[in-house]
Amino acid sequence: MPRFLWMVARKGYQWTADGHHLSPTEVEDWRRPKEYAPLDEYTGLFRTFAEKPTTREGILEFANQFGHLGSGAGGVGGDIDNDWEYWSDEEWENFAHSERNNPPDMEPFEWWSEEIMRMRECVVTWDKAQSGKADAKAMQRLQVTVSNNLRGRVRVVFGRDLEQRLGGFLLQIMPNTLLGALWLQLAEAISGSKKHRACTACGNWFEVSPEKFRTSRHYCSEPCRSRAYRSRKEKAHLLAAEGKSIKEIAALLGSDAKTIKGWLMA
Repeated sequence: MPRFLWMVARKGYQWTADGHHLSPTEVEDWRRPKEYAPLDEYTGLFRTFAEKPTTREGILEFANQFGHLGSGAGGVGGDIDNDWEYWSDEEWENFAHSERNNPPDMEPFEWWSEEIMRMRECVVTWDKAQSGKADAKAMQRLQVTVSNNLRGRVRVVFGRDLEQRLGGFLLQIMPNTLLGALWLQLAEAISGSKKHRACTACGNWFEVSPEKFRTSRHYCSEPCRSRAYRSRKEKAHLLAAEGKSIKEIAALLGSDAKTIKGWLMA
């Protein structure tokens, strides 16, 4: 079965002169966008999105890393055509291909802000529910909001299993846009009671579970772990230059004296 893929403009995005709309910095750049699989590579992306400040700087930072939200299905204009439920597989594929590969429409600042706030409200409610602090009214609102935001933004795909496992076919829920992927990821997190943690290095959220990453893991990827390791070594040298003892450095960096000594002697 295909993975959900999304595109990011290689030269990033920018706000229009009036600051109202987000668009690729260079439309011509969209001929060769970066491609990635959001749901596979960023297992807690919906939380990263929900935490973004609803400022032009915060939105631009998210877009430059993960791309536009997708102004098609359920986007700026609301739900797509009323007859979307009757589209054929070919029509859906044509729509999805257009959303992925065509330059994105200019997406309003107000729309981005509203989507972040809506997602944030759901995440906050779910976090409260996990600790038994959400009332029935809040849970009902959560259910309705998630359901409404999935409608028209995801579809069910039934296709051949390329790995040829038992049965030969797989049933899959496929988003149409990045925004659809974010709502699908939230819905799956809630229905599966999944746990997430913010990466110590980059701040992006990721799932911690036996199926994904061990619960003691603090970095979302090997590059982040490596950057954090190098940063701690550099800080150890800076603290030593300031006259801090090995014991003091170890305490400040949450390490042990033997490790710090090795870093300083390297």
